[in-house]
Amino acid sequence: MLAAQAAATAAPSLAPRRLEAHPMVSIVLPTWGRPHKVDRFIRYHRDVLEASRHSFEFVIHDDCTPDETPEIVADWMKIDERIRYVRHQENQGFRSNFLGAMRAARGKYAIYAGNDDLLIAEIIEKYIDRMEAEPSIGIIHAPWFLLDETRNNRIVGTSWPLDRERRFRKGDHGECLDFILESHVFPEWFIIRTDLLPEVFATHAAPAYHFFAHLAHALMRTDVLFAPEPYAIVTAISHGEAQVGNKETLNGWDEYRGGLEYFASFCTRDANQSPDGVSSLAHRIQGFTNVRMSVALRLHLGKRNWLVGWHLHRRLLAYGVVALDGPAAAEILTLAAMDAVVQEFERARLKTIVATEKVFAMIREVVPLPDGMRLICDTDDAAARILEDEPCGIVSFGSPVDFGDGDRHLLLDLAAMIRRFEAPM
Repeated sequence: MLAAQAAATAAPSLAPRRLEAHPMVSIVLPTWGRPHKVDRFIRYHRDVLEASRHSFEFVIHDDCTPDETPEIVADWMKIDERIRYVRHQENQGFRSNFLGAMRAARGKYAIYAGNDDLLIAEIIEKYIDRMEAEPSIGIIHAPWFLLDETRNNRIVGTSWPLDRERRFRKGDHGECLDFILESHVFPEWFIIRTDLLPEVFATHAAPAYHFFAHLAHALMRTDVLFAPEPYAIVTAISHGEAQVGNKETLNGWDEYRGGLEYFASFCTRDANQSPDGVSSLAHRIQGFTNVRMSVALRLHLGKRNWLVGWHLHRRLLAYGVVALDGPAAAEILTLAAMDAVVQEFERARLKTIVATEKVFAMIREVVPLPDGMRLICDTDDAAARILEDEPCGIVSFGSPVDFGDGDRHLLLDLAAMIRRFEAPM
């Protein structure tokens, strides 16, 4: 039975639990917000992992979340000594919290998890046994199951396909880079021997995707095994809550490129030192990035982020990738122009858009307005009074409009904005 099903049916035990002096495994949980998910995480895993032969602890790193997380964790700590809790005085962001949580692990092995994720105990036990039997393996990476909360917690696939295990020996950066680029692997979920943590994890500049950088450092110190069997179920689509992974997928393509370039700098193959090798490597990294940009484009259009989607479409054209065909491109161009009008008014701190009748109908149906911004039609009885009372954004379609004080209001022509975006396909 999958962990998602078990989470819904298992009756948790509230018996007190004690921490061993030297636990085998640290379950590392950097968290911010979603206190109900933190409660579920502890409630579920303290019993599921109890059946394992390996002792464990929870390391919960709270990035100064403004909710009842401290109280929930404190209640659990009264009955379970295996829970350790650290709370930042100020919010530091995910990466800093992630690093702090990893460094706090006291077990022989550490496993990173998100507060809405579920671990599969029997697979973890199997991987820990493998690392115990083969000490030269310092890290095991694996894909993860993808869960859709909006479809009754259905498993909808895995993060990336892997038909067999792949082992990379210490220093095998070239072979590992080939594997990443060919299989579109993201080394985000891992079990690591904690004595390696100081050598592997550190702060990296934002343009370099930190999980690629961590993997590069890991291969300097140990063998790395990519195993095909997932040991975690990760929420891919949630009920309206922001997911760190989803944000990276939407916006992280340049960070992926930066991380791959950083990783590639560790490769010592002669081919990468020649002009042809550099050209080939750049082409392959860009090909990887193009796939991620195409995925991001689809997601942005699904969220009605028209302007971002249009810019991604244009950037992909530079590399010969046609993500939108003619009719779709023409439609998205118009939507992007409307989105650009709204964003320009938002940047000008204008709270009201007054639109001519044609433009009003177009924007109202398809462009999401920022919180606190309203859209009214110029034929509305209140329009004249609003224009007298406050600075407004005024938008027409080709025809000039006269709403009084042009210096006070910001006037934009949607037809001109559309022409501005037009370019050869």
